[in-house]
Amino acid sequence: MRKPFIFTLFSLLCILYMSNANADVYYAKYKDGLIVTPSFGSSHTLVKQKGPGKFISARIAKQGGSNDITFVNLEIDGQSVVNRSFAALRNFSLTENNPYGVVILGKDLKSVTIGFPFPLVFEKSLSLSVFVNETGVSQIIGTVIHGK
Repeated sequence: MRKPFIFTLFSLLCILYMSNANADVYYAKYKDGLIVTPSFGSSHTLVKQKGPGKFISARIAKQGGSNDITFVNLEIDGQSVVNRSFAALRNFSLTENNPYGVVILGKDLKSVTIGFPFPLVFEKSLSLSVFVNETGVSQIIGTVIHGK
């Protein structure tokens, strides 16, 4: 009668061990990109990182702009994880820490932060880009913290 209990306990312990081992991050570093006076309707890759690795967090700061319809796109292994405009993030009321992992702050200098409670693993690539769909943007700075 005790064998199923021991097997279940062993399985749970293995799962907990593997999930904690996956959360460890080694060789953490940052990579950033800057765009000055981007034109309306232009797309720019701020940070591109080859895998394998682990995404820890990102921050995108935008100075200027007429309507906040600049889109932030975080892609991991070709799949979009975040793809929203500054205006949409404010409309979603993502103005403080939340489980969704995205926060927007600021009035004149707008800043979007992306971070989740655990690292996201990427095998092939990690890309942080923006699509500028407004006039008057002075500059955009993007930073990604990643590791192995």
